[in-house]
Amino acid sequence: MINQVEIQNFRGMKYCKLEDLSQINILVGRNNSGKSTILEAIYFISSLEEQYDRIRKINKIDYLTRRRLEGKTWENLRNIILIAKSDNLITLSSMNMDIFSQFFYNFSRNEKIVFNVSENNYTYSIEVSYKDENQIVLKTNKSLNNDLSELFKNTVLIDDDLSLPQLYDIIGELKMNKRKDKEIVRLLKEEFEVDAEGIEFSRYLGDYVLSLTLKDTSIPVDFLGDGAKLAILISSILLYFNGKGIALMEEPEVHEHPGGIYTVLNFAFKIAKEKGIQFFITTHSSDVINYSLKIAKKLGLKTQLVYLRRVNGRVNSVNLTEDNVSLLEEIGMDLRAIDAL
Repeated sequence: MINQVEIQNFRGMKYCKLEDLSQINILVGRNNSGKSTILEAIYFISSLEEQYDRIRKINKIDYLTRRRLEGKTWENLRNIILIAKSDNLITLSSMNMDIFSQFFYNFSRNEKIVFNVSENNYTYSIEVSYKDENQIVLKTNKSLNNDLSELFKNTVLIDDDLSLPQLYDIIGELKMNKRKDKEIVRLLKEEFEVDAEGIEFSRYLGDYVLSLTLKDTSIPVDFLGDGAKLAILISSILLYFNGKGIALMEEPEVHEHPGGIYTVLNFAFKIAKEKGIQFFITTHSSDVINYSLKIAKKLGLKTQLVYLRRVNGRVNSVNLTEDNVSLLEEIGMDLRAIDAL
């Protein structure tokens, strides 16, 4: 697993360093403190090993471009960045250099852009420089080791853009691949006490929909609560991983009841334990913070709660221990408001 990330001049972030990372990492801080940028930086770095997002069926850099643009502008810019790899050099090409200003802070010929990712005693470094007006070159210090390569090939960004219909093909593959869909059913039965026997695609009002098969009938997944639907979405993604991976989860509390948050996190962390998946979770919710710490402790997963504060483009990170969290809770302090101290 990644235990350290260093980011210099990416998006609107001039510098940030995260240390002593664990299997479950919870990133907290005010709006514009850099939480989402850290997720995007890891996703960006992973694209240099695996360009294609198999979940969304789109190139990762194309998706990063779309996340910050209106739909009309995106249509004009899609597929504009091409990646070519040769030894320790990676070339990004575009007919419109302005697009690179989206990704790199104060984009100019004088800015040094660096990413360092550490896994145990192995550090993978990337330094960005200009080649000509249509290309930039990313120079790496060495080839990826097997562990980081596996993690980057199985890196997914889970945000509110994802929906169950986008995953129909993936769920179909899970059904054909040693019936991995049964794992989803097993977890549903454990968490929701749903008397389900399987997952199938059925016709409903003229369309094909995803349904749970019960003992005597079937029920469209859309009829279930939001917690169950979100659990199916997340578990489908995690079960689709071929081995270890990285799950970058952005604000799981959005449109979710506190009880549903607990269920979804419990659901996700069980799979993380089984498959060795590392989580990076951004949140503004004290429920997500507390539930994550409690569930991870119950499952024997190591956690790191990281408070982020941005000053003039530099993001300072502070790792909070379990004792810190307990003390703040004891005096009635909301963890999200720690910068007010």
